[in-house]
Amino acid sequence: MHVPVRVGVIGCGNIFGRYATGMSRFPGLTPVAVADADPARADAAAASAGLVACPVGELLARPDIDVVVNITPPTVHASVSEQVLAAGKHLYTEKPLADTVAAARAGLAEAGRRGLLFGAAPDTFLGSAGQTARRAIDDGVIGEPVGATAFVTHSRAETWHPDSTFLFRPGGGPALDMGPY
Repeated sequence: MHVPVRVGVIGCGNIFGRYATGMSRFPGLTPVAVADADPARADAAAASAGLVACPVGELLARPDIDVVVNITPPTVHASVSEQVLAAGKHLYTEKPLADTVAAARAGLAEAGRRGLLFGAAPDTFLGSAGQTARRAIDDGVIGEPVGATAFVTHSRAETWHPDSTFLFRPGGGPALDMGPY
């Protein structure tokens, strides 16, 4: 017998619709409830996805939620993730894990102490291109890597995102938002 994983979502902003659509493609996931710092935004997201809207504390206390998806702005990922783990819920967060390495390490350590799973977007490194590159490095095909370079062009998020201000504050800039890709 297959038991669906019951999901709560914290953060009902710009990316919520994509997550709702994505989760609907996996029969093993059963979205249950949403929460947001803005109750009206949570109500709208819940109505669009056929879910229950509730405050964050209530969502975290629900026994019918197994895992919480954290799609809040990057600058609050660590604090929301800390609350999720303290509530004893498994966690999947949008990138980045946190706005500092120390906060990210603390979250991972806390999940480990509690025996909870802690996953994060993007999962693109699990795709064929990333895994092929990893295999080439692991197998010594390219020798010992001594450096790397990457380029990220600015997407002008301020022209399409309804509230891109988090991208222009410490802990939320392009390096942390796009860098994980």
